[in-house]
Amino acid sequence: MALPSLRHLELYVYDFVIPSPPTHLPILLPNILHLRVKCNYDESPHNVLSCIQAENLVALSLSMLTDGESIALNGHFPSLQHLLLANAAHSAAHLVAFARSFPSIGRLTFAPGKNDDRLSLHNLNQTLGIIIRGAGDDDTAESNAHSALLWSKLQSIALPTSTDQFSVTELESTKGQLQVAGHPIRKLLLPQKVHSAMVEIGEVIEIGEYYVDWPTTFEQ
Repeated sequence: MALPSLRHLELYVYDFVIPSPPTHLPILLPNILHLRVKCNYDESPHNVLSCIQAENLVALSLSMLTDGESIALNGHFPSLQHLLLANAAHSAAHLVAFARSFPSIGRLTFAPGKNDDRLSLHNLNQTLGIIIRGAGDDDTAESNAHSALLWSKLQSIALPTSTDQFSVTELESTKGQLQVAGHPIRKLLLPQKVHSAMVEIGEVIEIGEYYVDWPTTFEQ
C-alpha cells in the first residue's frame, strides 16, 4: 500500500497483527514528514513501525500506555531527526532500545505523559548519564560504564523536569563527562522554573525554554 501525497499521519493503535507472508506488504509513505503512533495497553509500536517505510520521515512521536519490560523496534526511517517520547520510556533499558533503533537523531523530546510522576527518566542527570554510559542488565546506567555512547549525533534534549528532580552538583559532573566523551549535545530545553539553577551549566550547554515541537494539525 502506498500513500504518496500524505505528509502527516497520526495513528491510535488498539490492535495490529502483521499478516503472514506472502500477504505482508510494506506500507509505503514516501513523502510523510511527521508520524505519531499511540498504542493501547497491550500493543507495541513495533508491529506497526516494522510495516512502514518512510524514507523522508523527519519526526516520529511514540506514546505507549503500557510499561512492558521489552521494546524492540524496527523502523525504516533513514532521514529521522527528531524522536518524541510521550509516556514511552519507562526505564534506562527502554531508552537504550530507542537509541539502538534510531541512532542518528539530532533531537530528543520527552513530552508530558500520563505517568510522569513515576518516570525516573525525567530526572535530567540520570537521562544524560544513560546517554553517556548506556545501561546494564540491572537497568541502571552506572552498572555499565563501558557501554558505547548513545546517540552520537544528538544535539538537543527537551525535558519537562522539575526542580526536585536533579542535583546541580551531579549535573556539573555529568557536564564534564559529556565533554570528555565528546558528545555533541549543545542545548537543553527545560521549564523556566529551573533555569536559575542552571547558570553554570549554561556556560557550556545552551539552556532554552521547554516546549514540545510538534505540528498541531489535529489539535483538539
